[in-house]
Amino acid sequence: MGEYELEWLHETAKRMNSIVEIGSWKGRSTFALLSGCPGIVYAIDHFRGDSDSIIQQGMVKREDVYQTFMQNVGHFQNLRVLKMDSIHAVKVFSGEIEVFPRMIDMVFIDGEHSYESVKPDLEAWLPKAKKLICGHDWEPASMYEGLRRAVHEKLGEVQSFRSIWFKELNGTNS
Repeated sequence: MGEYELEWLHETAKRMNSIVEIGSWKGRSTFALLSGCPGIVYAIDHFRGDSDSIIQQGMVKREDVYQTFMQNVGHFQNLRVLKMDSIHAVKVFSGEIEVFPRMIDMVFIDGEHSYESVKPDLEAWLPKAKKLICGHDWEPASMYEGLRRAVHEKLGEVQSFRSIWFKELNGTNS
């Protein structure tokens, strides 16, 4: 993710009171969200890397990615980490555990990028998003056809800023 996208996340986060980030990895985008958002940022990641990424799988073998993540962003007071996959994490926001809100202002999806991963993330998290749902790796289009297909099927047309796709919401999603 480039500096312009990080600045977009930071500025967008300033307008939010709660954010869920799906796929935090080493915390680069998480840092932008945390430093902008006046409220809580929930970072959701299993920290095992994308199963289809040789690079990420190599990193997981050489380092403790979760420890690196915490070194990068663990000092933020508004950080809440859920070390699990996205579909399990959404159940935490179902209202069964009172410390977690049922609705979130912004959901940022940057987990695995296949159609089979993005579609369930969108289906699970869209009903929880009040103001904005967005994600990363919109470009290059040829690399992310599955991601784009899942986004178009669930959301229709979306806007984009460089490699970030987004859709403004009215608070009644499903």
